[in-house]
Amino acid sequence: LWADAASDGSVLYLASFDGKVYAVDVGTGARASTWAGPFDTEDLIKSSPVIVGDVLVVATESGTVFGLDLATGEQRWDSDLEAKVFASLVSSGGNVFISAQDDRLRALDGATGREDWSVGLGQ
Repeated sequence: LWADAASDGSVLYLASFDGKVYAVDVGTGARASTWAGPFDTEDLIKSSPVIVGDVLVVATESGTVFGLDLATGEQRWDSDLEAKVFASLVSSGGNVFISAQDDRLRALDGATGREDWSVGLGQ
């Protein structure tokens, strides 16, 4: 594991360096029974995932962002930022905020993955 976990109080959501996202029951340490198995992003994950409503949002190193159903682990949406992501994600007000290697800060809608806005930093 490279990044911090996210938790909804009963399940830990772990984004692993192997590109997989795991759900672990905090009471037993077993994989969460509602998830069919780990979700495979097929890319490295270095940033911490966040929970936005009933969606777990995780970004891969190459810049693909996934929205996963918090209960089942099924993919709801994906968005390609076309820039590498190393920083942890932040959620607020239904959005997820992502700082990428292209020096842009983006706000994505947590429910749909749609980009609400993007601004250049340090320019």
